[in-house]
Amino acid sequence: MTTGKPRVKLSRLILLVVIASSTSRALTPEEKTLVDKARAQYYNLQASGFDSLTCNVVFDFNSIPFANLDDELKNSLKSSTLVLTIDSRGRTTVDKTLSATTPNAVTAQATQLLSVMQSLVSGVFQTWPTKGLTGPIPPFDRQINHVKTTSDGYVFDLNVPGAPVLITTDKAFITKSISSIGGMTIETTTYTPSEHGLIFAGTHALNKNTDGSEIEVEYSLSTQEIEGLAVPASVHLVVKPNIDARYSLESCKAKKSQVIKLQ
Repeated sequence: MTTGKPRVKLSRLILLVVIASSTSRALTPEEKTLVDKARAQYYNLQASGFDSLTCNVVFDFNSIPFANLDDELKNSLKSSTLVLTIDSRGRTTVDKTLSATTPNAVTAQATQLLSVMQSLVSGVFQTWPTKGLTGPIPPFDRQINHVKTTSDGYVFDLNVPGAPVLITTDKAFITKSISSIGGMTIETTTYTPSEHGLIFAGTHALNKNTDGSEIEVEYSLSTQEIEGLAVPASVHLVVKPNIDARYSLESCKAKKSQVIKLQ
């Protein structure tokens, strides 16, 4: 049994490519204190010297939508390659190469499915940097419009693409939700504790389309340590109702620069 190309739309999840804007006002001393405290709660890969990460992506072909593929097609995909690269700024590329041994009879479908696999990787890792590279609070003060104190926490109003972007935290600065594109995308994030701070472990996102339809996406991440850096190790991605895919990042190579702390 073979399967057609799933309709996957992950571009709406590219939420916060952090680019500074010159129109933001300066934070007040009180806001600056809150921002610094919030940043300090999260693991910061950039501050740890992260330069780049390159990994082979290995899919679990028992996960959906690959479980019911014909053996010939599945074996062709297994012997094809996907390589994920993330640079120091979180920019992501996913290079794909179809196996040279792919039979002519399944080349077209294998090429199509390999592109789907590529999108399942790029869709996650185009959104990962804004929460996993430096933590959810942007690294530059000019990327934050203001901070509002609420009865149970704080709301950080960000000056970034996708605005208005609002990050809601509790009193301990643990992120509860991220609203972007004027509330058209709502994320609930998960972080796990470590000795270096909270590490991004996944998100659940609900994306509302202008026609009233919705796309529900969630992914979870495990972590591995390479060159002293905590980086993603595996992904479980669910795009309801037709994708429930798992893949791991293997044979990873990380580049790290020396971190010079100013006194």
